[in-house]
Amino acid sequence: MIVDRYLLREVATPFVAITFALTTLYVTFSLTRYLTDATEGLLAAGAVFTLTMLRAVIALEMLLPVALYIGLMVALGRFYSDWEITAMRASGISERRIIVPILALATAIGLVIASLSLWARPWAYHELYAFQAEARAFNDLAALEAGRFHYDDKRGRVIFMEDRDGPGTLSGLFVRTRDGETSQVISARSGAFEAFARPDAHRLDVFDAQVFRMGGESNLVGHFDEFTLYLPTAIPESVGFKPKSMSNAALAGSRSPDARAELQWRQSTAVSALLLALLAVPLSRTQPRHGRYSKIMLAVVIYALYYNLLGVARTSVEQQASPSLWWAPGLLLLVVIIAYLTAGRRR
Repeated sequence: MIVDRYLLREVATPFVAITFALTTLYVTFSLTRYLTDATEGLLAAGAVFTLTMLRAVIALEMLLPVALYIGLMVALGRFYSDWEITAMRASGISERRIIVPILALATAIGLVIASLSLWARPWAYHELYAFQAEARAFNDLAALEAGRFHYDDKRGRVIFMEDRDGPGTLSGLFVRTRDGETSQVISARSGAFEAFARPDAHRLDVFDAQVFRMGGESNLVGHFDEFTLYLPTAIPESVGFKPKSMSNAALAGSRSPDARAELQWRQSTAVSALLLALLAVPLSRTQPRHGRYSKIMLAVVIYALYYNLLGVARTSVEQQASPSLWWAPGLLLLVVIIAYLTAGRRR
């Protein structure tokens, strides 16, 4: 039907635009974060894009519901403010008939959100944890920037270089390492770095070096024309127990409250998206000639309150203060029912 296609197009346009804008903002934020780690040598440069895309996949389950919710508010608000709903009613098209194709679109998007939460989310988190551990373990010292201190708390290491000529030639070098109670400080005029000289270590040759070693059984102060230091490479940490990366079957079979909270969260995202879509219909009703965006701020406040409440509900399950987080979607359902009853009486 022509009217159905028109309604779907008018709703889909703001939904796609808002989804694109939110995804772009999120990807930009994540990219900036990972680029900072790469600049400091804490992350291999080649891992930045992969980690950012995995984060984007995870974020879509949250971005799509808000895009659908606000997109419906924008589209339906325009229909009311521009008299289009009134014109359709005058043509014999009931308001309920107008809402049917819109809710069909919302249901289809809800199925996509459910797929993202139940299957794409655990896959993306599993890949993210594994890839992040491997990428951070690489810790390529050849990528460290000159003129600043670089801290590596896990290895008890601080490195500074005044300048560098290429990836392997360093000058004005300062290296401090700590192993238990033993601390070693090396100050050298220049140095040469070779990544993975051994499978488990990088090699750092320093020239005209002052070496200070303190702690342990003896102290050492010396000057060396040449001194070789092997810097152990990191071993990727085990991912361990991470409910976010577990399959739905594994979560269902686990007795952990964190696993129960994660499973209920995955199941609730599509339901939340559909409830918000239903709420957008009565919430978007405005009088003709009123601003089409007059209720957008109210819609944003409701969305923020609901997702904060859902977060509180999830935390209560994790802390075993509540057996379920479904009371939060239940409250939203109650709000939707009240909104429809109120709108019906006003009409």
